[in-house]
Amino acid sequence: MSVEYRKLQLSSMGSYLITLPRSWVEKLGWGRGTQLVLRLEDNRVVVTGDETEQPARKPLHKIYIEDFPNRKLLELCLNASYIQGNDVTEILSRDKIKAEHRKWIREALDAVIGSEIAEEFSDRVVLQNLIDPLKFPLDAVVNRFSDVAMAVYTDAVKALNLRDKDLALDAYERGADSAKLYRLLMRQVIQCSRSPELAGRMELEEPGEVIVMALTVRELSRIAYYAMRIAEHVSEIAEQEIEPVILKSISEMHRIAMRMHKDAMTALKEKNLQLAGRVIDSMEQLRDVFDNSLKELLKSKADYNTVKHLLLILRNFRAIGGYAVGLADNATLRIFSKAKEVYQQPQEESRT
Repeated sequence: MSVEYRKLQLSSMGSYLITLPRSWVEKLGWGRGTQLVLRLEDNRVVVTGDETEQPARKPLHKIYIEDFPNRKLLELCLNASYIQGNDVTEILSRDKIKAEHRKWIREALDAVIGSEIAEEFSDRVVLQNLIDPLKFPLDAVVNRFSDVAMAVYTDAVKALNLRDKDLALDAYERGADSAKLYRLLMRQVIQCSRSPELAGRMELEEPGEVIVMALTVRELSRIAYYAMRIAEHVSEIAEQEIEPVILKSISEMHRIAMRMHKDAMTALKEKNLQLAGRVIDSMEQLRDVFDNSLKELLKSKADYNTVKHLLLILRNFRAIGGYAVGLADNATLRIFSKAKEVYQQPQEESRT
């Protein structure tokens, strides 16, 4: 970040003037006669180019295919470019892009929402992102991400009780596919962190709320991951006979973890401190159920493979509860991001 200091000057007409560093103006593509927009936001003045008068500058990221020797590395790079908010990603080759590499690129596109191949040449592939941030409100997408994760681990437990392997596999696939929502959300949050105007239109009025949203998306991504893993473990043993006492223990872990997850999301949405505290307190109950379930599992006569998967299911529900506590912590951060305004009001009234 570059920092410059300037003194306000007073014109003969009574207006105040300030100069801008030439290098900044050139980097932004401005020039003499460029229409600028000035906004007063809290205690700061924000100066931006008038987007109605100028074509939007599309963030561009260039990568060379030779720098990524396998599909996984290329996919990670393209996902990072997407999440960072680049509207155009140009994949170049110092020679030519091989057919195998083109296949990798197409497979990587399947992992994100809103990107497609805009141009394709022998030595270059241009990816264009078509996402309009305002058409994907953060709260709505966050709630969707949360609901998908909850449906995945709920259906996984249902599949275990019904011995339905197909349902478990379906839940696993839905869980894996939800990673697209995570990448979209992180992209949106990063864009809000760079644009106070966009953050305001997304109803994130305070800089602290953007940070809270980023933490929330990360906590939900962990819940979604463990939900997917629960479905995967269930698919491995869904057709096995599971002792009723073990099934009951897993159902109880699911019930507590799901309640914590739901309450944490409600606390976050409604800025409910009491509900957030209840989620945090519930973690002790979840640990107690886990400990008792572990004792029952150690007495089980099931084979090693079945016991292993059952143990991992229990551990993953405990992890979901832990990340629900993280969501509750985020709710308290969001509540107290405006604590000064909330708690000063009664004092001001009493002085009056």
